[in-house]
Amino acid sequence: MTRQHGDFAAGRGPCNVRAWHIGRGATWDYEGSVFTQAGGVLDNLGTLQVHGLMFNMDRGSILHHPVLATGYTTLHDTVTAGPAAFELLGDNTITGTIAARQRVTLLSTATTETSTSFALPGVANYGTITLDVSAPGASNGLGSKLLNYGTLNVSAVGTGATLGATITNYKTGAIHLSGTGCVINSPLVNNGLLTLGPSTDAQLNGFSFDENGTLAIEADGGTTSRITALASSPVTLAGTLRVTTDGLAASAGSYTILQAGNGNITGRFARMVPPSGSYALSYGISSVTLRVR
Repeated sequence: MTRQHGDFAAGRGPCNVRAWHIGRGATWDYEGSVFTQAGGVLDNLGTLQVHGLMFNMDRGSILHHPVLATGYTTLHDTVTAGPAAFELLGDNTITGTIAARQRVTLLSTATTETSTSFALPGVANYGTITLDVSAPGASNGLGSKLLNYGTLNVSAVGTGATLGATITNYKTGAIHLSGTGCVINSPLVNNGLLTLGPSTDAQLNGFSFDENGTLAIEADGGTTSRITALASSPVTLAGTLRVTTDGLAASAGSYTILQAGNGNITGRFARMVPPSGSYALSYGISSVTLRVR
């Protein structure tokens, strides 16, 4: 394992490295205060691990393996940066703009919880953010504001996938929620695609669907995914409801796909796109029900 102290810049100026690599099986544990990828290509075939610093992803690209941030690291990303991947463990911060063709994974395991914040005034995402709570009992989180033009994945195997960020999902954006432990504590505005995976129960604190937005749910084998609104949070419906079965026919009966307290549901979906003509919707003041004929 190689350790390096001090600041590092790649790809800027004649004295800095423009093409460099970490070999297979090698580990570079970087312990400086600033790491700047200002251009060039980092071919990471091994492990690049950083902790407690500012990682500036300005330009250039990072190929193959992701950069591993193990805590107290600020990832400052820019729209001018090329392809790259990052895995964040522990307490970290993201600022700037996540560029297209970039992947940022916020990972919680059975031994390490992750709490990641978006620095004010918020972060714009054109790439892919994955909130991965991969072990039961682990927790993860996002704070501040997210403007999502790309993809946001939330995989909640256990409990504790909590998003404190105010999220606006734009027309080009896609949000995929799966599992039973997803909680979004701040308002969500959906102008793009919001997908709930099989048997997913997502808890949202105030959400609205724009006329251009789509909510996609799965009704498979007698179960369905649903949204539960946290107490007293407003729910505004519009746009499209898309029902999929993933090859399995849902059993006849009624399934609550949206549950809200205190009669806070207003509006209706403008259209429904079912896989057949055997589905119907009914609206109450505090719930929306999918009926399978």
